[in-house]
Amino acid sequence: NKLLGVKEEVALRGILKASPDPGALKVYKLFKEGKIVFFVNAFAVNDQHSTLLIWENVKKIFDLNNLPVIGIINSREDRALRAIQFAHILAEKITLSKIALVGPLSKLTEKTFLKLKIPGNKILNLGRITKAEEILRTVLRSINNKNKVILVGLGNTKGVGQNLIEYFNKFGEIK
Repeated sequence: NKLLGVKEEVALRGILKASPDPGALKVYKLFKEGKIVFFVNAFAVNDQHSTLLIWENVKKIFDLNNLPVIGIINSREDRALRAIQFAHILAEKITLSKIALVGPLSKLTEKTFLKLKIPGNKILNLGRITKAEEILRTVLRSINNKNKVILVGLGNTKGVGQNLIEYFNKFGEIK
């Protein structure tokens, strides 16, 4: 955007309006397990700069002081470096209430978070669970005494990410 002379805010608005693939950023609302769930689908975001832009936008949309925010990090076997990079981005630049790890590299990602001093009680390693319903049930039950929660999907669209996207497309409403 800087090379083309486009202001960052204008570029971000354009990014948010575009829907280039199923993992493109969308925000859904759903009632589940007695909670209002907001799901930010950012699975297609795959670099630090874009992740931080999305995070800034999430902070503008929601009052994060009163809402738990859970990152759902989906990993792929052929993207180990990306899993490690996301662990660093989240540990160093973004504050989440909990981090739910899914996909085949969830153990590697968990080890990375622990090395980066993220407390083990903030990490939900869901391993190879692939069903969106089961992931949501487990994640939502980990949040006590809150009737609203924000879930942010990051990492990769393929596999579990796609399952979650399809679930929210079917049962959620776009906010």
